[in-house]
Amino acid sequence: MKRLIKNLLLILLFSILTAPGCSKKEAPKSNGTITFLSGEVKLNNKKAFIGTKIKKDDIIKTGTNSIAVIQFLQSAVITVRSNTDISIGELLLGKDKNDKIEITQNKGSTFNKIVKKGIRYRIKTPTAIAGIRGTSFDVNIENNKGRFRILTGKIRLAPVREGKADEKKTIVLHEGKKITITEKSVEKVEKITHEEKEELVKFNKIVLLPEVKKIETTEEPVKIKEISSKVIPEKLKEDIIKIEKKRTEIEKEDKKEEVKRPKKLTLDELKNRYGPLSIIKTKDGKEYIGSFKQKGNRIEVITVTGKKTFDPKSISKISRYKN
Repeated sequence: MKRLIKNLLLILLFSILTAPGCSKKEAPKSNGTITFLSGEVKLNNKKAFIGTKIKKDDIIKTGTNSIAVIQFLQSAVITVRSNTDISIGELLLGKDKNDKIEITQNKGSTFNKIVKKGIRYRIKTPTAIAGIRGTSFDVNIENNKGRFRILTGKIRLAPVREGKADEKKTIVLHEGKKITITEKSVEKVEKITHEEKEELVKFNKIVLLPEVKKIETTEEPVKIKEISSKVIPEKLKEDIIKIEKKRTEIEKEDKKEEVKRPKKLTLDELKNRYGPLSIIKTKDGKEYIGSFKQKGNRIEVITVTGKKTFDPKSISKISRYKN
C-alpha cells in the first residue's frame, strides 16, 4: 500500500513539473513590431498594418512616398523609407547582452537607431556590411552604390568583393561623417553637410514605444492614429513626408538625365550639348570640369563621367574652363 501511494505521489509530482504553466520561463519571442506606416507598405507581398509582428525571414517593401517604422523591443528601431526593400536575417531579442539583429538591404534607404548597449546589429548591402553597437545612421543603396551617413556613434564597414566581406579593408566611420562604397571602390570619407544633418536629426526623433510588446495588429483608425502619433508626432510627420517627396523628385530628375545623355561624353561633346564649361573646385581639394547649374539648395555638375551633386557650402571656387 505504501509503495502504491509513493508511486502515485511521484506521478503527481512529475505531472505538476511538466505542466505548461509550471515549466521553465519561456524565452521571449524574437520579433519586431510595425509602429508606424504611411503609404504603400507590404510584408511578404501582403498589405502591412500597425502592430504587425516582424520575424526572421520576413520581407518588407515600401512604395513611393511611403514609410514604415519597425521597433525591435527596446533594442533598436529602423525606418524603412520610400522605394526600399529589406529582409530580416537573424533576429534574437530579449537575451540580455546576446541580442542580435541582422538585416539585408538591397535597395532604397533606411534610417537605423540602436539604443541598447552591446546589441549586435548588422546591415548587409551589395557593396558593404555594416556592424554597429549603439549609434544612429542611414544607408542608401542605389545603382550598385552604397552611401552611409553617421549621425551619432560609429560603425564598422567591410567592403563586399565578389559577394564576400573583405574584413582586411574594414573602415571605421565616425559621427558626422559619410562615405560611398561601390562594387569596385571606396570613396574618400567626407563630412555630412548641414542639410544632411538636419534630415538625419528628424529621423532620429522617431520614438521607441515603452510597451511595444502589447501592441496588436489593428486596422481601427482611432487606434492607428493613437499609436502613430506617439511614434511620429504630427509636425515631425509633415517634415518627414516632405523629405520623402523631395527625395522622390530628385530620383525622377536623375533618371531623366540618365536617359537624356550617353553614359560617357568627351569634353567637346559636353560643351556642344550643354554650352560653356566651368571648373568647380571643392573645399576637400577635388576638381571637376563640366556644366553646372544651381537647383534650390544644391549644385549639379554634369561631367564626362556623369552628374554629381554638391552642397554649395562644399564648393570653394567656380571658374570658366578654357580649352
